[in-house]
Amino acid sequence: MAPVLADLSTRHPDVVFLAVDVDECQEEAREYGVNGVPTFVLFRNARQLESLQGANPGGLQTLIDVRSTLHWTATPERRAGNTRAAAA
Repeated sequence: MAPVLADLSTRHPDVVFLAVDVDECQEEAREYGVNGVPTFVLFRNARQLESLQGANPGGLQTLIDVRSTLHWTATPERRAGNTRAAAA
């Protein structure tokens, strides 16, 4: 999935991609329901939106495309463009 994530990060510069080591971050893995790897958890404005488990490049692309086209009420945080996607 590393090449897919590199490609997605190039095509979506407004999205932050993070890799999390579930062995080092077990509490966070439990908190976000990570039961297998890879698991992709999408956040916007520090709020979890969705997650996707498994190596599914097409599913991840669709998830990012759909979520990036949603219209949000303009709060200061949203105007700043805070968007995050994390991979565990």
